[in-house]
Amino acid sequence: FFRRGSPTREMDWGALWDSPMVSAVAFLPQRCAKGFYGAPGVTDGDLEVEEGITVGYRLLKPQQVNAKAVVIMFHGNAELAASAALQAERFEALALAVLALDYRGYGWSGGSPS
Repeated sequence: FFRRGSPTREMDWGALWDSPMVSAVAFLPQRCAKGFYGAPGVTDGDLEVEEGITVGYRLLKPQQVNAKAVVIMFHGNAELAASAALQAERFEALALAVLALDYRGYGWSGGSPS
């Protein structure tokens, strides 16, 4: 992981994160099935990001009013777009919709974390 020829032996952080051993410990992808049953204003879907690879999303719309805008939310490590309802409650009071996206390999997204 150290740059070759570097007199100070600087760390090559890009190479470190590309290591399968490091990424297996650093990334904690959770899986879940698409579909949210019985909740009005909630839509699950997929966006194609590369041929054959999709990332999942959950769109939560305010119940009482039309949304003024959409907040795009990316979760932290070991979290899922499917659990965005807790944060979305804060935005609903402001008449904002929330579009929560999963990363590759999380939720129902294809691919693997990178």
